[in-house]
This record gives sequence, structure tokens and C-alpha cells, in this order.
Amino acid sequence: MLPIIDALMDVAAHVPHSFLLAATINVPLVALAYYVFWYLLADRLKNWRIQIVRRADTLQFRRELKNSFYVLCVNARFPLC
Repeated sequence: MLPIIDALMDVAAHVPHSFLLAATINVPLVALAYYVFWYLLADRLKNWRIQIVRRADTLQFRRELKNSFYVLCVNARFPLC
């Protein structure tokens, strides 16, 4: 086969593993950061926040979910290690 096809096949074989690795690394880190900034430092940072009321609609949830998926895909493509 052509070298480029071999390289693409190799990348395609590693994408599921890299995606799961990125998800297992990013989800706990983001959850920890969310907990620290939203709950533990809520009183100290309440004047800095744009949204003080804790509400979200379905469209915001979909956007956040889509953006999180994009971040996981980018981290699966460019792993830290």
C-alpha cells in the first residue's frame, strides 16, 4: 500500500483509544474545576460571574455538550503524551 494510506490506517486504529483516554482525563479535571469555581469559591467570585442565577435552557445544554465533544475530539487527535 501507499505510505499515506498506512499512516491513515494507523491513525484510525488509535482514535477510539485516544478518545477514551481524553475523556477519562478531561471529564474529572473539568468536574473538579467546576466544583471548585462554582461551589467552593462562589461567594468570593460572585461579582466576577456573568450568570449569577443557576439556570440553563436546552439550547445552552446542547451547545455545551457539542463543544465538549469537540474538545474531546481535538484531544484525541493531539494527545498530551
